[in-house]
Amino acid sequence: MQSADESRRSDWLWLTGAILLAGLAAHGILLLTDHVIWDGWWCNVDLAKPGGPLIMGRLFSEVGRPLDLFFYQPFRLVSDRIFLAKSLGVLAWCVSALAMRVVLQRLGRLPSMVAGAVAVLAATSPVFELLGELSLWMNTACVLLFWLAWLLFVATRQSKGSVRHAIRVLALTVFFVSFNLNSQLVLFYAVAGMLFWLRQTDVSVREVASQAVAGCLRWLDFLILPVVFWIWKSWFTPTSGLYENYNQPSLNPVLLIAGYANMAYYFCYQGTVDLFASESWVVAAVVAGLLSAWLLSHMNWMKELPGDSISMRGSKLMALGGLAMLAAAAFPYIAVGQNLASSGWLARNCILCPLPIGLTVVGGLIWVNRRLLPVYPAAWLVCVAMLVVLSVGNCHRNYLALQAFGAKQQSIGNRLQDAVDASEACVVQLRDYFQIPGTIPFYAPIVWTYIGAQGKPHPETFVFETATMIPDQETVDSNGQKQIVLPQISVTSDVLDQMITQTTMSYALESIPRQGAQVLLAIGPGEHGNAGVPIGLRYLWLKWFEPSKLAEFVRTLTAEKAVDLPPVR
Repeated sequence: MQSADESRRSDWLWLTGAILLAGLAAHGILLLTDHVIWDGWWCNVDLAKPGGPLIMGRLFSEVGRPLDLFFYQPFRLVSDRIFLAKSLGVLAWCVSALAMRVVLQRLGRLPSMVAGAVAVLAATSPVFELLGELSLWMNTACVLLFWLAWLLFVATRQSKGSVRHAIRVLALTVFFVSFNLNSQLVLFYAVAGMLFWLRQTDVSVREVASQAVAGCLRWLDFLILPVVFWIWKSWFTPTSGLYENYNQPSLNPVLLIAGYANMAYYFCYQGTVDLFASESWVVAAVVAGLLSAWLLSHMNWMKELPGDSISMRGSKLMALGGLAMLAAAAFPYIAVGQNLASSGWLARNCILCPLPIGLTVVGGLIWVNRRLLPVYPAAWLVCVAMLVVLSVGNCHRNYLALQAFGAKQQSIGNRLQDAVDASEACVVQLRDYFQIPGTIPFYAPIVWTYIGAQGKPHPETFVFETATMIPDQETVDSNGQKQIVLPQISVTSDVLDQMITQTTMSYALESIPRQGAQVLLAIGPGEHGNAGVPIGLRYLWLKWFEPSKLAEFVRTLTAEKAVDLPPVR
């Protein structure tokens, strides 16, 4: 017979292993990729400058988040910043999930297996598909700090004397830094409320109120910390320049309702549909379900699950608490006019959603299990195993599609460089007809400009995409056949200067001449089509096993048509 300590140690070891393995299964493929998304194109260049990342520093200061630059200092010490971002991102994500399990078990009083199941679903969640992106590293790092601060809070409760005071100060400090991802200000209260909520399974209303008041008084410094941070931010690091009104929250009920309605469709519904988009992964999930059912039966857990004492009321509290947390996690983004979506660039706004999803799903599954199959209390674990496999498959599909997208951007960058070298153009009007499903349909001019610069620290050509600005024009020739005429935008020196100013980063584009040649470049898919997963797989195969063929593959991903335009004067 195992002692209680040995049993707890055994649970800790295998649950930790399960969370890490699940996280690596879902996101480990990122370590093989090299795609760069959105602002990562210019961030990577700026970090490589000998004098330091001046552009990042100015931008972070103007958006009111000067602490951002601190998170990027380690990237100045390495040459492969993209790989480091992906490695640190995966590590931070997995460790955050481990911390979630401990917090749920110690503060939320969830059974170890229930807390572990929630953490596994959070670790494998495919909702933040931009994990490991250089330009989003601060976000991921702050999520890790947030959950490490909660671990310190757990340690504060368990320590005494001067050690307790020291840990308490450290926890407050780490929380303060983690709030640099400002959306966690709201999440902090949501997590605190959820943890308190989970403990009220068999408590009267009077006791709940008494415990709430006592807890608030005991931990008042933690409860006012988000308010202190916001005051500090408003007084000492306000937004400025072109970002003076950046991300100003609005409590307009019409906008909030519209935001949550969009979230319900583009995030909740579409994300659920995406889980079942791959037939092969659905089959793998069914196999995983059958194997887990056999294993649970073999271990005699289907009828008597050890350590699982959560009641039907407790599971209902979990599900409801998870839904409330999901609404809270989305609120900071919806309040500033940002939507959540299951794919594309908007997936960056879903970074706080994995834990609420895990709580809602596990709580709901246990509640249904208790209601419909009470004689098999572990049946919900079979569903969790199937969902984990589906989530892993969805993560792989997302990352392969983004790798295809990154390869496409490399190919377009090469085409842009060739066009500029041939014409010495100061402006390129780009029409991107090569869309990969499930990726990003639009890039801002600052990103295209740095893609076209191909790593140059000072871009000399302004690139902006026009296919999303003005549709193609059609004419009929003398034979009655329809002909597509590529539209062009009239660009003068003054217009160019205005467009550069509108990037909000004109200081990064001072080297671009305001007069000179101009080219229209139309890009379409090449001989490999636009299916993201096959392109991503082929790219990774060549990158790691046949690197001599990679450059040619990237070149043939796109087809181009270049047209000289009137020069900019």
